[in-house]
Amino acid sequence: MIYKSLRTFSDNEIENINNCIFFGDNFSGYLSGFNLNKNETVIEYFTGSEEIFETGKMFKEYIREEMLMDKDGNDLREN
Repeated sequence: MIYKSLRTFSDNEIENINNCIFFGDNFSGYLSGFNLNKNETVIEYFTGSEEIFETGKMFKEYIREEMLMDKDGNDLREN
C-alpha cells in the first residue's frame, strides 16, 4: 500500500528508524521508505527484526519492480 503522504515513526527505542520516512507498507510489517541520513535510495524496514535493508534502488526503479513493470512501463505479470 502506498500512503497518501510520507510518514515518520518516532520510537526512541528503535534508533535506526528515527531519521527515516516511509511511503508504504505491505500490511505484514515491511515498510518502504527513505533513510534521510544516507541517500535518496529506497530502504525496506521489517518491524519484526527491526532491520533496515538498503535496496540500492531509486524510487522510480523500486516502484516499477514492485508493480511488476519493466523500465518502459510494460506489464511483466504472467498471463
